[in-house]
Amino acid sequence: MENNIEELENELYQLVRWFEWYDTQIMQHSRFIRLNMESNINLNELDQQAVINANRIKELKELILNY
Repeated sequence: MENNIEELENELYQLVRWFEWYDTQIMQHSRFIRLNMESNINLNELDQQAVINANRIKELKELILNY
């Protein structure tokens, strides 16, 4: 089933929001490290997901542009 433009835009919005959350996680982790505190944030998992999400954002922008 082909996505409609609203579905594409909604997915793009959700991924952009995810990056806002991701940036917050990175800042919190950095703060923990600076304060010599233990961080339970798994940067490897987050970074892997960021690569996947960034690629999907590129795809979505292209799909929306050519809709």
